[in-house]
Amino acid sequence: MIVNHNFHISQLGRDRKVRVYLPPSYHRKERKYPVIYMHDGQNLFDTQSAYGRPWYVDKIIDKMPAKRQVVVVGIDNGEMERLKEYSAFSRENHVAEGSAYLKFITENLKPFIDQNYRTHTTPEHTWMVGSSMGGLITHYAGMNYPDVFGKVGIFSPSIWFNPEITYYEPPKPLTNNSFYVVGSRTESRAMEGDLKNVYWSFKKSAVPDTNLRVIVRDKGRHNEAFWAREFKKLMLEWTK
Repeated sequence: MIVNHNFHISQLGRDRKVRVYLPPSYHRKERKYPVIYMHDGQNLFDTQSAYGRPWYVDKIIDKMPAKRQVVVVGIDNGEMERLKEYSAFSRENHVAEGSAYLKFITENLKPFIDQNYRTHTTPEHTWMVGSSMGGLITHYAGMNYPDVFGKVGIFSPSIWFNPEITYYEPPKPLTNNSFYVVGSRTESRAMEGDLKNVYWSFKKSAVPDTNLRVIVRDKGRHNEAFWAREFKKLMLEWTK
């Protein structure tokens, strides 16, 4: 079941659709659920709104045992404003709006979700996943909001757009947080090297080896089909 909400992002002066996926067990079991916040909401569930093939996040979770099911909050991207909203650092002729976008999620959206749905509110059960530019802003969120997002999934991050992210120092050590990073050698020439830099940036931020997974696949294109496969693997690992 997917419930649509319309939000005004006061930090950016824009309106946005947010899609909340509730797993099949949600209305059968009176319990609280972990929550995954995801970007590019248009591409997560719906073939009509997706740019191409969607991730089919709902179908992946529908097939999982009830005890492993989660709530997913898919935030639509800003279309023409997407690059700015998912940018961590400004570039020449390009003002980054990632910090304001993350404030909307942490200060407005998450409180609404926790008040209106049966969710676990702690970092241990609050996660974020994103791909490409969405992976970049997810990386930034994981470093700046460790007390909000306990687990972070970074798929094919666009490090080329903001290489500064790999030597950015978070406000506090990330000793209690988990990071799952994945990309493919075949999606770009730079991806393998970028992921190695990401690995060392998290090591410098005190992420323990037990909490850090950086995976370089031999095959996979920079598209939703690849990310959907990886999302399924991530879910199996995170919901053990």
